[in-house]
Amino acid sequence: LNESEYYNLIGRLQRKEETLSYSSLKEFGKSPINFIRYKLAPRKPQTESQIFGSLCDCFLTTPEKFEKMFSLVTNFPTTDNQKGFCNDIINGKSKEDAFANNYSRGNIDATYESLKSYIDAIISGKMVCTKEQKEQAEKIVENLRKSELVMQYIDSCDKFQNKKEWEFKGWKFKGFTDAEGHNLIIDFKYSKDADPDKFERDIINYDYFMQMGMYAQEHEGIPECYFIVYDKSMNFSVIKIDYSLLSYGKRKYEYLVTKLNQCI
Repeated sequence: LNESEYYNLIGRLQRKEETLSYSSLKEFGKSPINFIRYKLAPRKPQTESQIFGSLCDCFLTTPEKFEKMFSLVTNFPTTDNQKGFCNDIINGKSKEDAFANNYSRGNIDATYESLKSYIDAIISGKMVCTKEQKEQAEKIVENLRKSELVMQYIDSCDKFQNKKEWEFKGWKFKGFTDAEGHNLIIDFKYSKDADPDKFERDIINYDYFMQMGMYAQEHEGIPECYFIVYDKSMNFSVIKIDYSLLSYGKRKYEYLVTKLNQCI
């Protein structure tokens, strides 16, 4: 850990100036050092799987925002060298330093030009996708929209891709919900396998129930919370979070924030 960055972060935490999220709190649940490493880690582009899920979510709920959120590119970084090169530039290094960090030989300008559209899109804050990914996402969403069950829940919502900011026990939090309605929260999840038995294990393993509990904390009473899970084979499932599990998620959220205050 960089000592200067470490102590600057500790100072911000002590003053409660650092904004928290589900992801950072989940890391704190593993250990304080995981939390520190997460907060100090350099910015990384989203994985291809995360981007594809966001692409499907966009077409499902807010297709009019596609051009604002996404940029179509021809080349993605695929090798470790290319990924390291792009990440270094995205994090502020010159193309010369980024090339020296990741390659022992080759042409700097040719490498940069082949990945420039990708790098520019990430720096601008947009997500990137290829034409093929866009077309595949549109097919998946078309299939989801054929389901009366799925559309029943989507039509019950009036907020989509909703940025949330709130305070809890003196801390500032931020997060996003895919869709919200009256006493209703929906999270769309792209998965390699939409089998409900498999995804229900993910709900526990990845603390998704706590994430829902965090969002539910701001509602009056306990809202109904659903995951709509889909995969590339056109399978999908609709999974409701049991009230008892949601209540446990809220308690775990409160417990971890209490423990974080003790650490501070």
